[in-house]
Amino acid sequence: MLIRWGRNGGGENSAVELHWVEQFGPKVKARRKRGFGSLVIERNLARSLDAEVNLEFEPDGVRCHIVIPASQVLAAR
Repeated sequence: MLIRWGRNGGGENSAVELHWVEQFGPKVKARRKRGFGSLVIERNLARSLDAEVNLEFEPDGVRCHIVIPASQVLAAR
């Protein structure tokens, strides 16, 4: 598993980016519908933190890229 995070941009357009990559585990099977966990990640993060969420189920592992406006992170302090 690889997790990277950092801050991009500056000023009002800055954001916190999180990259989550799972590798070397069992093969991921494509599903016709999303499960509870993926719906929580995709919908609740987007709704509660105004985040952009890209969740992909690749055969070699799950990949998730999340971009949260820095103003949302600072407001949560």
